[in-house]
Amino acid sequence: MLFFVPVSFQVELYYQRALEIYEEKLGADDANVAKTKNNLVNKHCLSVLLLLFYFYLVMFYVMFCLIFALSVYSAYFLSFQVEKYYSWAMEIYENNFGIGDPNVAKTLTNLVCLSFICNCFFLNLS
Repeated sequence: MLFFVPVSFQVELYYQRALEIYEEKLGADDANVAKTKNNLVNKHCLSVLLLLFYFYLVMFYVMFCLIFALSVYSAYFLSFQVEKYYSWAMEIYENNFGIGDPNVAKTLTNLVCLSFICNCFFLNLS
């Protein structure tokens, strides 16, 4: 992508020089002059299309990165809410059924899994 600009500029210089020679030697109404002008216009159109393509490609990449970052941060902050819910559920199970209840153990397992996921995937953002 980066090589396009200097090469394009050099090609344009060649077309400009050829156009000057054709106009000088053959006259402004010659078919070679018209063809060279047409090639210059086509080159400019191609340049504009490629630059637009690069621009949209970069914009797509930026939007993808922003959406991914927002997803990660929203999942990260959502994990705090989930942790609260697990804690409330565990407290209710302990108060109603005692510490030895299987639901307390299941809730503790879920809390450990949530903590592991947060540490692995969210890179300790806290």
